[in-house]
Amino acid sequence: PLLGNFISDNFYRCHDPREAFTSNENADFSHYLPGTNNKPAAWLDVPIDKGRYQRRGSLYRDAEIKPIKETLSQWFNSDQGRGLSYGIISPYRKQVERIQEEIEELKIPQKQLKVGTVDAFQGMEFDVVFLSLVRNYTEKEARNRKGYPFGFLEFEYRINVAMSRQKRLLVVVGDSGLVNNDIAAEKIPGMVNFYQLVQDHGVFLT
Repeated sequence: PLLGNFISDNFYRCHDPREAFTSNENADFSHYLPGTNNKPAAWLDVPIDKGRYQRRGSLYRDAEIKPIKETLSQWFNSDQGRGLSYGIISPYRKQVERIQEEIEELKIPQKQLKVGTVDAFQGMEFDVVFLSLVRNYTEKEARNRKGYPFGFLEFEYRINVAMSRQKRLLVVVGDSGLVNNDIAAEKIPGMVNFYQLVQDHGVFLT
């Protein structure tokens, strides 16, 4: 329900109060995955000093891949997480390809794990979703960029899809510095609000 209300408030109610919706308060969305305190919202912080994104046709950021792999491995191999389904989403095809290469050795059954771009996840649901942001730069760099400084993250419809595929837990993976400034609040308010949601009701992963 916490995540359902977040999606409703940030992508529907804000445009038209009649579009607001609520989640099933009586359903059991617990997961008890290690290190989460059974929270439904998490941020896996990968600061800019861990490595910047790069471009090879599409954008990718290797610094986000290792923590995703390690966290996924820990959870899938736990008693609590062995039976859950997992989705790993990134806006960028190159990031998807590199994640797929790295996690192949975990040997998680395909019926329990899918890695793809946002478009590939339309209409799908998973117990746990990792969203790899990829982009990272300082506030000054963001202000100096023309057009869409946050790229894909500014397209509300697609971010709505990316952040609403999970049933139990959404983990955003990226540099928290990306959302902790005034230009982010203006350009990508949904992501800024999710970070606040994690501060208030979620958990930060390391």
